[in-house]
Amino acid sequence: MLSNDLIMCNTKLSEAYSQLEIHCHDMARLVDCIGNSLFIINIIAEMKIEDQKTLEKILGEVIVIRSTLGEIEDKWGNSKVFKEKMLEYLLE
Repeated sequence: MLSNDLIMCNTKLSEAYSQLEIHCHDMARLVDCIGNSLFIINIIAEMKIEDQKTLEKILGEVIVIRSTLGEIEDKWGNSKVFKEKMLEYLLE
């Protein structure tokens, strides 16, 4: 009975770790995808938009989104450290 409980516990911990790993990878892909899109938006805006007020508004919003992405990347980095610590714990 106790061994079954340990097996179930290890299975649940393994599933939790797998989900954490998937979410970390998803977050990294999302940040990269948005960052790349912002780069393109920035270039196109600078090349095509002649109205200075409109250009400044778009570029200002790009800066705000990049800042938010930076915060997300920092948190993702912390999640990566957490994930590695979780793996160490699970392997003990």
